[in-house]
Amino acid sequence: MKGDHRHVTKTQIWSRRVQPGISTLLRLVMGIVFLVAGVSKLSNLAIAELSVKSYQLLPNDVAAVVGVVLPILEVALAVLLLLGIGTRVTSIALSLMLVAFIIGIGSLWARGIIAQCGCFGGTLIMTEAPSYPLEIARDCLMLLATVWLAIWPRTFVSVDGWLGRGRNEPDDINEITQNEGESKDGETHEEADEVERRLQRS
Repeated sequence: MKGDHRHVTKTQIWSRRVQPGISTLLRLVMGIVFLVAGVSKLSNLAIAELSVKSYQLLPNDVAAVVGVVLPILEVALAVLLLLGIGTRVTSIALSLMLVAFIIGIGSLWARGIIAQCGCFGGTLIMTEAPSYPLEIARDCLMLLATVWLAIWPRTFVSVDGWLGRGRNEPDDINEITQNEGESKDGETHEEADEVERRLQRS
């Protein structure tokens, strides 16, 4: 029984403290990253359109639309993530976007096309050869972060949290300790009653 209490306590500490702490850090970091990426593209939409066209995957007209819509979408999702609104859905959308980025960069690498990924706006003038493996690795790390948030979206200081959810577990360590103490007291009383019954039978 004592082992069970320790197991439950560790689970509660993970779900109430550790996991939300990690998710909060990832939510804020990813929100800032996508906000910077989106704003940098919006500051020069012409470059953003040319960047999408340089992948040579879409018709020019479609690529031009994507070049405008993509940074707006990045900023919108970044704001939602920073505020903690619909964290799971937002993270799923960002995950799909990152998968598209990884496929796009991988296609450049596979076809031997030298082009700037344009992930954070900037210029399309090549100052050095792009490092596609590093860019793919970077996006894969970001994908791991967004997938984590899609699986464990609960975070501290978020609109999702303020909207309220059912309380199935104690809110803090003090409650956990108190509940464990009450459980142990209950076990002690049960053991005492059992000893008394045995004495009466004897």
